Amino acid sequence: MNHALIIDARQQLRWHQRLFSDTSTAMMWGIWLLLWRPVLIFTWVMSVKHPAALLHFLNMASFEDYMTALFSAVAALLLWSTLPSHKVKNPVARTLDDYASHFGIQPEQIETGRAQTICVVHHDDQGRIIRIEST
Repeated sequence: MNHALIIDARQQLRWHQRLFSDTSTAMMWGIWLLLWRPVLIFTWVMSVKHPAALLHFLNMASFEDYMTALFSAVAALLLWSTLPSHKVKNPVARTLDDYASHFGIQPEQIETGRAQTICVVHHDDQGRIIRIEST
C-alpha cells in the first residue's frame, strides 16, 4: 500500500479529463505569472533607467538581516514540525450483537432485514426501533 501524502490517481482519469486538468493547471500558472508582471516590469525599468537606485534598494538590507530572516524561517519550520499531528483513527468495527443490544431487538431480526430487499422498520413514539418486519 502506498502511504504517500499526495494522492496520484492520474492513471484512473480518462484522456479528456487529463487534458482538462493539464490545461487548467497551465492556465493557473500563467495567471500566477501575470500577477508578478508589475514587479518584473518595475525591476526591469529600474535596472535599465536607474541602476544605482536599484542597487541601493537591494543593498538596504544588511547581511545580518538576511541571516536573521533565514534562521527565523528555519526555526519556524522546526517548531511547525513538532506540532502534534491529528491522525484519522479507524472506527471500531461493530458486531451484529452490538447493534442488537443498542436497538433492543433480536439479532435474527437484523439478519433477516439485511437479507431482504425491502423491509419495514417500526418505531415507537421516541423514535426507537421496536421491530423489523421483512416482506
